[in-house]
Amino acid sequence: GGHGQYGHVKIKFSSSGDNDESRSGLAIKNDSGTVFLNRDTFESMIMSVCRNYPELVSPKVDVSIAEDGVKANIYALIMPDTVVPTLSSKLQENIMQVVKKQTTIEIKEANVKIKGVYVEPKKQNS
Repeated sequence: GGHGQYGHVKIKFSSSGDNDESRSGLAIKNDSGTVFLNRDTFESMIMSVCRNYPELVSPKVDVSIAEDGVKANIYALIMPDTVVPTLSSKLQENIMQVVKKQTTIEIKEANVKIKGVYVEPKKQNS
């Protein structure tokens, strides 16, 4: 594909068929070598944080890794009576702490996107 104006940027946003891993993840260099973290790694970490919140129903996590940092979008339904600002600020803080602890990487943004309120399916007695 064409390089556009950002020809020098090593990180690409979609993983393409070649195995140049740096295109869809993040490399952390240390004295012993390089640790490579892909999007799935971040998504799994964040997902495990989301599972600790019973207020979130069927959460989905989408991570993007760009030159300016790692951004996470969390999409979920919430249980009725959830106090959204409290939940989202706790969740955002929690996600940032966990990821930083496990990877030393600071997440730039953790966006919580509430898709709606979960309604228990009513049992129908015919």
